[in-house]
Amino acid sequence: MMRFVRRVFYSAIGHSDEAYSNSWNRLILKNSFQWVQKQTDPKGEHCPEVVEASSN
Repeated sequence: MMRFVRRVFYSAIGHSDEAYSNSWNRLILKNSFQWVQKQTDPKGEHCPEVVEASSN
């Protein structure tokens, strides 16, 4: 079986200027983008494990 990691981040912050002027929201987005790009936790140690069924 093959182990692989998928990284997905969904944001519902919205489209208003106020949402992006909030420093907390920007920090969440920045950290999330770094995680998705494997700049943090590159080995996926904190990701849920997904196991692909073998094709026999």
